[in-house]
Amino acid sequence: MSVRKPAGDRREEILEAACAAILQNGLEAWTTRDVTTRLGLSVGILFHYFPSARALRAAAFLRIAERDLASAFVMDEGIGAAETLRRFLADVLTDATDDTWRTWFDAWTVARDDPAIAEACAAQMLAWQTRLSALVARGVAAGEMRCADPAGAARRLSALIDGLAGQMLPPFSRVTPEDATADLFALAAAEGLLPAG
Repeated sequence: MSVRKPAGDRREEILEAACAAILQNGLEAWTTRDVTTRLGLSVGILFHYFPSARALRAAAFLRIAERDLASAFVMDEGIGAAETLRRFLADVLTDATDDTWRTWFDAWTVARDDPAIAEACAAQMLAWQTRLSALVARGVAAGEMRCADPAGAARRLSALIDGLAGQMLPPFSRVTPEDATADLFALAAAEGLLPAG
């Protein structure tokens, strides 16, 4: 039997359980049973807070994607744009990011039939490119980077990150995290964002 909680707390608990279920099982394979079992709740309580399983899935994906973006670009006070980019590139494609990348790839598939997921994907992909573009523009303005097209450089980096992530995940696993990171640093150097080597 579940304990009665304030509505905001219960909704947050359900959303967090859905995030955990999606990261563990995938955006396509998770079920509402995964969530209700984790929390000891009935499906009726779940749908009191979310109108449908699709609505819960979309909210959970958006939460996962927003956290991913927030954690990717830690802007420490006093750290320049080039060092921020270097740290980002070193951490974006590691074994530790596999669950998040699987979720993103699932979302791109699910988005074909789920407008809420499609909207969340589009918004978060734009947010990634906007954040990268702003970082590059900041680096150019500070004289740390030499790049005539910050938006283009951000788009190319994003595309390479997405492509390499796909090649790193099973069943492909054709690229190691170390090789993927080296490729990212090579593109950043070619774009004038980081020193070569």
